[in-house]
Amino acid sequence: MDEKLTVCALMAIYDEDLERISLSINSLIHQTAPLAQYVFIVDRPGRYDEISNLIKKLMTDDDFDNTTLVENNKNIGLAASLNRGLDHVRTRYVLRMDADDESDRFRVEAQLRRLLEKSEYTFCFCNTVDDGCERGYFGKGQPGFKDTFFGDMNYFRHGTLLSYSSILKELQYNPRWSCEDFDLYIRAAIRGEKFILEKRALYKVSKLAKVSYRSVRERRLAYASRTIDQFLILLSHAEYTFRWQGFWVKLLRLIKRIPKAILIVAYYKCVKQS
Repeated sequence: MDEKLTVCALMAIYDEDLERISLSINSLIHQTAPLAQYVFIVDRPGRYDEISNLIKKLMTDDDFDNTTLVENNKNIGLAASLNRGLDHVRTRYVLRMDADDESDRFRVEAQLRRLLEKSEYTFCFCNTVDDGCERGYFGKGQPGFKDTFFGDMNYFRHGTLLSYSSILKELQYNPRWSCEDFDLYIRAAIRGEKFILEKRALYKVSKLAKVSYRSVRERRLAYASRTIDQFLILLSHAEYTFRWQGFWVKLLRLIKRIPKAILIVAYYKCVKQS
């Protein structure tokens, strides 16, 4: 395989169901453009052996020889886990994948072709469909997904990312934020990276991927925390992203000093009671 076309699948595994993990990995194994490497990071202590055994059952010997399984001794979160995984990537490109989602078998081929045809772009995403649809529904979905910050369509679903490993290794994911992908994309845009979308829906988002909350209050606080994180990320880069001057820059710097906890409480108080 041409080294310039090699792709590594990067997946962090935490508490996902084994059946969902099997579907996810199988969707990677059966790509029309074969993957050159697989890197899995187990971020749940005690699950290493069962994940290792599952992967051995699913993969051929050749695929397993090109697989790196990284074990975290304690739960360190998604961002830090992805960074650990990137340290083991040997290929030119990296393909993100969530452990409970599925990729269409043409996904790697289609996204890689987009990057090769449009050499000025370095980040490629694809459209998604929600699980619950009939099999074979790939390619017919509506573009984008509802995002908690924008409240509108955001085409950059993190699990659909295909990018250059050198760029991701340099930028790294920031464990400080609950929305580490949003932060990475803004930092990438600031330094001049360009984003492109494969318009076909080549990625299926699992219903089970949605977090279950014990109460309405817990759900609101989780959304508030993520929304405030995104807001603060925008503020931290606003001088460069939007090139605001004078009074606005001073105002943004002042707002950035407000403790995050106060912003979360303020947001929660404004949420309509249900």
